Amino acid sequence: MSTLRVDNLQPSDGLSPAFTTDGVAKARVRYNQVSNTVVASVNVTSITDTAAGNWTVNLTNSMADANYSIIKTGHSTTFTAQANSTPDSDNAATTSAYGCHSGNTITGTLTDLDTLYDAIFGDLG
Repeated sequence: MSTLRVDNLQPSDGLSPAFTTDGVAKARVRYNQVSNTVVASVNVTSITDTAAGNWTVNLTNSMADANYSIIKTGHSTTFTAQANSTPDSDNAATTSAYGCHSGNTITGTLTDLDTLYDAIFGDLG
């Protein structure tokens, strides 16, 4: 078995070396939809707030295809009912963006949440 040893790994497209590794998130974001503020992100250009409980995440570097995995969670500090954040099945993911829903799982209503987390896994384009 051979061992590959390098001091510096830099992909030719200028991305972070971590983006070349399988199994690491290719994008992540922490978002406050109440104030429409991106708190922290990697590989996210912007977020478009489209309606109460609906928004679109726009990626800086596109994914290879629309078959990537979106891991999401969210909660609210303003109401005590359960909160949920899910990919938007009505707004299908593309290589450069994906839609999201958030809301109150008790009432079933779409609601802006103040703490939302996403991580994207898949291949970059």
